[in-house]
Amino acid sequence: MAAATRRRIQNEPLRKSQIRAGGKKLTPMSATNRGSTRRDNDAYATPAWAVRRFLEEMKQGKSLARPESIRDPGAGSGILLQVARDFFPDSKLSAIEIRPECQEDLNRITQDVTITDYLTASDCPFVDLTLMNPPYSLAMQFVQKALSHSTWVIALLRLNWLAAEKRYAFLRQNTPDVYILPNRPSFTMLGTDMTEYAWMAWGAHSRNGVAGKIKLLEVTPLGERRCATK
Repeated sequence: MAAATRRRIQNEPLRKSQIRAGGKKLTPMSATNRGSTRRDNDAYATPAWAVRRFLEEMKQGKSLARPESIRDPGAGSGILLQVARDFFPDSKLSAIEIRPECQEDLNRITQDVTITDYLTASDCPFVDLTLMNPPYSLAMQFVQKALSHSTWVIALLRLNWLAAEKRYAFLRQNTPDVYILPNRPSFTMLGTDMTEYAWMAWGAHSRNGVAGKIKLLEVTPLGERRCATK
């Protein structure tokens, strides 16, 4: 490589999708794998602000008036349930999580915690609302199982999850309402994903072939987005 070209690359300013850490450039997260190495069980924490924007919209529109029971079947450290508790303080919360190390964090939010693999769990009581950010590679299985024991199923997914031939038949018959986040979330605090995300909501109307609606959620200020878990 010519010396002039090397100097130009080395002095190139950071793009908005890049940040500095220890003086080094960091590559934005991949749209397909959020980096070169995936975390075990696709364990990526959901930014609290992304949950708030959705629940604000749902509560304002009275789509979710007052769910008596809310479950997160891939609860992680419990961020989704923590935010849901702020909106629905009287709801009974329950968590399922495959990683034992999350038990202590979850018990600070609810005592109804089960450490197991959700997809193989046989005892899943019916709930009013399943709220989740499922592992992307298993999202279809999570959604289908949740639909069998929930009045509402709400999942944070990449917007392009809707555009897959292998999910065509399911989505034609079970078309969700789609609530698009105008700000790309960061799941690692090392830059945002290079793809758009949306909350996809399945209610009773979504299970009989009725076309879903599309809604653009409110923009989240940068300061709030930087406080990922608050």
